[in-house]
Amino acid sequence: MKIHKFLNNPKKWTHGSLARDHRGYGTLPIGRYAKSWCLAGIMIKCYGGSSDKYNEVKNKLQQELGRSMSITLWNDDPNRTFQDVKNLVTRLDI
Repeated sequence: MKIHKFLNNPKKWTHGSLARDHRGYGTLPIGRYAKSWCLAGIMIKCYGGSSDKYNEVKNKLQQELGRSMSITLWNDDPNRTFQDVKNLVTRLDI
């Protein structure tokens, strides 16, 4: 599933952890308790952590953000919003 389709609700997005459970505690992005994900965590959830598709999406994001900006740091910027993330993944069709 593409990230922009999975990320259909602000409650599914987080920052400061790859994923969080319903209480807000950090958890594994592919675990059954995960209820919200940062952009890097959603990539793992949607594409696996080492697949060709994951690498393709990671490269696409890195080209858009610039090689010097990590996906995690971009997501975790204190001014970052759900809508910023949603707009990025929708524009890139990932």
